Amino acid sequence: NQSINHPLEPLRELVNLTVARISLLNPYPFRHFSTLTKERLRTQTMTASPPPPPPPPLPAPSAPARTVLRPSIPHRCHPDVTALFLLGEKISTTLEKSETKSLLETELGRQVRHIFQQCRSSRNKYKTSKEEFIKDTSKKELKQQLARDELTYQSCLAAQACSDRWNLYMHCWSPIIESPKILQDFQQAEMVQHLCSSERRAVERCASQLVSTIIREADNQPGVSKDDTMTV
Repeated sequence: NQSINHPLEPLRELVNLTVARISLLNPYPFRHFSTLTKERLRTQTMTASPPPPPPPPLPAPSAPARTVLRPSIPHRCHPDVTALFLLGEKISTTLEKSETKSLLETELGRQVRHIFQQCRSSRNKYKTSKEEFIKDTSKKELKQQLARDELTYQSCLAAQACSDRWNLYMHCWSPIIESPKILQDFQQAEMVQHLCSSERRAVERCASQLVSTIIREADNQPGVSKDDTMTV
């Protein structure tokens, strides 16, 4: 009997023949392909351009610009409010608690208490400097620090007690501080005490008047003798 050929038999024979020819030419085609691929990658890597050089280091920071200090108000040109300063020291160290309480129950007393409360930080610094100076009065720097802290404390009292007049006083000094040559010329002529003198005296009168009013008020309070209050 004659066998019937499968319809795909010719195609199968063509595939087998193609595979046989490939095997004769290169028995390991895929390994050869892998080897060529690795060699090509190695060659490309070796012949590639080198990486860019690292960026140069940042320049060292330059020295900060020197700050030009503005001139300050000379010591002798500050308002003298020593009476108000001593009043605060007397209230806190001399009067009995009952006497202080009676005085501070008045409207004026509450106003004065507010003034000293606002300057508590300055007063603490002054007292610390005073204690350090008492321990060693021979050190010039301690004496200078005490003078600066006392001046700061008095300036705070003046600003709180007579704010309107203090603002006028500082407004007068503002253009002088901004122009150091003006202050220098007055210092060389020994006339610096005349700068803003009317504004300074206005602050001093205001502070003195407040102290006088407080003393009169204290005279009228029970438990506070006239002799005690007049020694301020």
